[in-house]
Amino acid sequence: MTHFIVVVASPEDWKPAWSRQLERIAGDAMRWGSNNKVEFEVSKTEVLVFSRRRKDLRAAKDAVIRIGEQTSAIERGATEWLDFWLDPKLSFKTHFENRMASAKRALQRVASLSRSNGGLSINPMRRMVVAAVTSVALYGSEIWWRGQQDRLKKLQLLLNSQARAITGLLRSTPLKFLQHESCLPRAKDLLDNRQTRYAVRALTVDGDHPTHQLLPANFRLGELYRHEGATGQPSSTGWTRLEKTHRLLGDRLAQQVVKHVRLEVWL
Repeated sequence: MTHFIVVVASPEDWKPAWSRQLERIAGDAMRWGSNNKVEFEVSKTEVLVFSRRRKDLRAAKDAVIRIGEQTSAIERGATEWLDFWLDPKLSFKTHFENRMASAKRALQRVASLSRSNGGLSINPMRRMVVAAVTSVALYGSEIWWRGQQDRLKKLQLLLNSQARAITGLLRSTPLKFLQHESCLPRAKDLLDNRQTRYAVRALTVDGDHPTHQLLPANFRLGELYRHEGATGQPSSTGWTRLEKTHRLLGDRLAQQVVKHVRLEVWL
């Protein structure tokens, strides 16, 4: 079994005491495993530091964590977890590039089945492309999408290639006609829709679920949070500003929902 230690860097600089604290936590985990008949494969331990501040990452790069007889250094590159790539700065750039490369390879394989090559007609070809290519490219987009124009352009180019594979039309075909014939949405609409659906699912799960807790409190609870025995201050209402690109995932998810409903319902 793989044993992960995940470190979320605080606003303070990396401190040597953090290494000792992590070693104690790892030791507790190993003892828990021994008591509960769970075996950890220490040789596969990966130590990760996440921070948007370069200063934190530089300070932690030489740290070493000792677990039993095994020593582990801080991972500097991206790490794959459940087909999702986590980079130290949580920009998800590596994840996006890897998913796009996988989607392009998948498109090359299914393009030979199109009508232009004597294969499938438009409708079944579209279903195949969406299932085998679009789903690969958009895996995890609910997390990384926050209006990045460079990623939007690359995804739109991929969708244009998909449309040509579906219809068999020439590269010189006008894009509006190509999109109409292939019935593929624009990249921005596709990304916004996936994030909106994810936000709605987060709203409908149990209140103790971590996904539900991502959303701003005054978005989830509205007036109840402010007037029925709440002890804390209402969280920021920045998500109501539709023209703003939010860094926090919860605010971005809330923003996608309020695009489709009246704000008075939530405030």
